Amino acid sequence: MIYITGFMGAGKTTIGAALSKKLNVAVYDTDLMVEREQNKSVQEIFRDEGEAFFRTCETRVLEKLAVQQKNAAAVVTTGGGIVMNPANRALMKSNGSIIFLYCDIHTIRKRLINDKTRPLVQKYQGPELEVLYKKRMAAYLDATHVIHVTAKSVEAIAVEILSLMYQTAPEWVS
Repeated sequence: MIYITGFMGAGKTTIGAALSKKLNVAVYDTDLMVEREQNKSVQEIFRDEGEAFFRTCETRVLEKLAVQQKNAAAVVTTGGGIVMNPANRALMKSNGSIIFLYCDIHTIRKRLINDKTRPLVQKYQGPELEVLYKKRMAAYLDATHVIHVTAKSVEAIAVEILSLMYQTAPEWVS
């Protein structure tokens, strides 16, 4: 599996969809899976149950995917905070490659400025967003590959990821 990680607004969902199409494999979005499991939006889960409950649900979804997709080719797009749990990172590493989409904080701010659907954007406005970004950086960097995505097209990013996968796991692109 290819796990796409990064801060909110980095382009995980968009890049995951492009990779899925290029590789002709399924794409799974952990946030959507949690929403389906809980029959609530991420925003509602944060509001009603809290972030800790959401993070537990994320881990459960990752574990289910690891079992259901064992030895299968797939792309998994993750929520921005999933990497903060070391067990999640270990699970992803043991089942595939983690691709961290690095995007600079200024670009992320521009992308998220009017986004009302992300609970943490509502909670961390102003300098708090950058503090959260920096707090997560070490966990993001604990990835198989880091792709700098700021100012790159979706096509260029997808090709870069495919090139890396070919070099490190050629069965992905055969």
